[in-house]
Amino acid sequence: MSLRNVVTMVMIGGLALSPAAPTEAGGLVAKGVKAGVAVSDIGGGVGDLVRAQTRGGFTGGAFVSIGLGGAFQLQPELLFVSKGATSHLELTDDSGILIGTAKETFALDYLEIPVLARIAFPTHGPVRPSLLAGLAYAIKLRGRHSVGIPGVPSADLEFVSRADLGLVLGAAVDLHRGPRGFLLDARYTLGLTNVWGTLGNLNARNRTFALMAGYGI
Repeated sequence: MSLRNVVTMVMIGGLALSPAAPTEAGGLVAKGVKAGVAVSDIGGGVGDLVRAQTRGGFTGGAFVSIGLGGAFQLQPELLFVSKGATSHLELTDDSGILIGTAKETFALDYLEIPVLARIAFPTHGPVRPSLLAGLAYAIKLRGRHSVGIPGVPSADLEFVSRADLGLVLGAAVDLHRGPRGFLLDARYTLGLTNVWGTLGNLNARNRTFALMAGYGI
């Protein structure tokens, strides 16, 4: 399945979860779509072993916000998130002399379902800040390993776990007063589970910072 098809499915599926019109506290407050960039790396023993560096990828999807009374809201989301990491391999000749480096990429794509508590701070203007905190359950869509050397094919990372669970902390800013308008969202997701499966005794945890812009509809 292509990235374009996945993103379309995520957005349509997320919007289908919500009713058509906003309600008072205890009902739908807002719904919308958002997209941006995810900057990830891999922590734990695997990250140390490969000297993991960050990898940039796409993230985006749909959300709804449900009022819980006062400033508190519940915000379930449906997102596509491209995670993983990069590193650099040292290339040597037969005598062990360094002749160059090659970029190594661990690409992990997920369908992520965050369920977040949102605290919205009241303001008198169109700018409304909020704090976000919660958990995100992620389903692996693809895992690929590649090395930037001509003639060396990429390989599936079949041993990587099919699911992940992360702790999400972040902030958002609504740039409008009503349900429609632009928004910004920044968050950090720390993996709580070992995604390296049963391969050896090493562990790996996803770590992702995401910055998204969106539109409430």
